[in-house]
Amino acid sequence: MMGPICAAFALTCFTAPAFAETCTVSRYGYGGDRTASGERMNPSAMTAAHRSRPFGSHVTVTSHSTGRSVTVRINDRGCL
Repeated sequence: MMGPICAAFALTCFTAPAFAETCTVSRYGYGGDRTASGERMNPSAMTAAHRSRPFGSHVTVTSHSTGRSVTVRINDRGCL
């Protein structure tokens, strides 16, 4: 049985055509601090960081190795 899908992501993206992006994803390992949107970090929430997408927008993250997808809400800014 698989464990729960990791919820808080930081996305580092590279532009690709037609609204698709290839990203490197990492998981927040802690909570409590504030995100760029002012929310508290919550590793159990289905949220993500993105350098340019507006806060509150939703993106679908798909694993290239497994093909599994999850939709997350942008609430933080990625670095790089």
